[in-house]
Amino acid sequence: MSKTIFILGAGASIAHSQGSFPSYNEFFLKARNLNLINEEGSGKVLKKYESLREYVQKIMKKDILSISEKNTIDIERLMTYIDIEIENADEPEPYKILRKTLLELIIELFEKLSNNIKEKRGDYNDLLENIKGDYTIITFNWDLLLDRILQSKKQYQNLEELIDSEMDLMAFHQPINSHLLSQNGYYLKLHGSVDWKYCSHSNCDAKNKVLISEENICGRCIKPLNKLIIPPIINKQYKIYPFIEKLWTLARLQLTVAEELVIWGYRLPPTDFYSDWLIRTSNNVKKVSIINPDCFRKIKDQKLQRNMKFLEPFLDIFLSDKKSTEMNYYESFSDYIHNIKYDDKYK
Repeated sequence: MSKTIFILGAGASIAHSQGSFPSYNEFFLKARNLNLINEEGSGKVLKKYESLREYVQKIMKKDILSISEKNTIDIERLMTYIDIEIENADEPEPYKILRKTLLELIIELFEKLSNNIKEKRGDYNDLLENIKGDYTIITFNWDLLLDRILQSKKQYQNLEELIDSEMDLMAFHQPINSHLLSQNGYYLKLHGSVDWKYCSHSNCDAKNKVLISEENICGRCIKPLNKLIIPPIINKQYKIYPFIEKLWTLARLQLTVAEELVIWGYRLPPTDFYSDWLIRTSNNVKKVSIINPDCFRKIKDQKLQRNMKFLEPFLDIFLSDKKSTEMNYYESFSDYIHNIKYDDKYK
């Protein structure tokens, strides 16, 4: 059996939404254009984002209200800075509030964008039509664009029940057939999701258990639930959430038997050592396809030049130690389906 795994990043959702969804650099630009952080027409920041604005001005010398396509703010970097502040500050509470404010803004933005393009057809529809039942999809995205389309695929339905039913065999001291698990197809959202929630109250017996629910109140302690998205920072603390840890364990099992990887719209962030480590576990992979317009730069007369800043982390993983991995590059998912390689496209 040849195992194929898709690894999806923000670029996949950007492509599906035809540019409506932001990259990590475009986040504040999209939020401002949708009047999520500012009073419409006034140019003033909303009161609840005043502290966030002040912190960004202090640490990054930029204003969340005056950014442009050429003057961007990387939210991965911003989240990492806030996380470092929490770890090192004598009074970390203000930075915890900043972090919570930023996460709530991310969720609000994705929910609004998702509702705006609910009915549009895009690249994720083409993915659904070209995927097989034993393919696994690993995504680092928080949005629900692909979730909604994959609901018609039986093996991807009700993720929580699916994984619990197979992995909880360990509780009964029955042997786990890892070969059987690797044969199945999964949809694994390793950084959480805007519709996942958990209870953070220390006295609740459901503390840190992940719920895929529309409810906002914990059914055990009757206190508010928190939404669960995990930013790509150094200290992710996956083990806090048993369900998330289970997803990472299953993702690693899938990658150890994968023979083909399709990496679509994903870059390896410099702060994301966990994801780098995870992808490096794919020791049996023979073919890697990278779908991303950033693979090459177009120079004079439409000639191409490798974008080594983007490609270097992947080449370090798959072509080091004289590995015989086949590497292919595609500008878009449509090109991948029709096997139109980037360099052939612009000959």
